[in-house]
Amino acid sequence: MKTGLSQSDFAKKYDIDRQIINRWESTKNKRGVTIYSIQKFCLMINITLKDFFDSDMFTTK
Repeated sequence: MKTGLSQSDFAKKYDIDRQIINRWESTKNKRGVTIYSIQKFCLMINITLKDFFDSDMFTTK
């Protein structure tokens, strides 16, 4: 959402498979994501790993 692009448009822009993006966004995916994939994603949207992990999504309530 931050990029303003759909999954398909983001995939085309960065020449990656749309299913990979879907996997990144899915909270139900049991396959997991590597730190290398997270770092690559962060570089694509111009944020740091710290920004990524400091997201409200990772705070416990």
